[in-house]
Amino acid sequence: MDRLSLEILAIIVSYLNPSDFIEYVSVSRQWQFAIERYTFRSLRLKSDDYDFFTRVCSDSHRAAAIAELEYDVILPAYSDEQCAKFESEKDEKANNEAFTNAIKRLFETLHLWGNPSNDGAHKMRGRPIMLSLGAYSTTDPRYREAKF
Repeated sequence: MDRLSLEILAIIVSYLNPSDFIEYVSVSRQWQFAIERYTFRSLRLKSDDYDFFTRVCSDSHRAAAIAELEYDVILPAYSDEQCAKFESEKDEKANNEAFTNAIKRLFETLHLWGNPSNDGAHKMRGRPIMLSLGAYSTTDPRYREAKF
């Protein structure tokens, strides 16, 4: 199995059902890399999952696999009463601060991936990432969980 090229493995992985990846990821290191190249290609990330994201993507092959990243900034929650009103200056300032901090953290990490690490290896190979940004509060009507 370790004699298959990464290109051939990538083709095989593309035909697998993603629910079966867990069975194949432990076949060998080469299979793990091929499956992670596929699964890490397109990620959706919320700012409150950021620490987990940086730990999981600290491996250079995972970071290098990312081609598309959807990043949703979670803004501060607000009350039901505030839901029907315009944003106050205080709320606007809190939202702006939360958004700015989340975006700054993301770009600091992406910047580090483009620079040599302690061992001198570059994590990203100069490949672009398609980045989509969004922002919402979990108390926005569209994102509230149904209350039964």
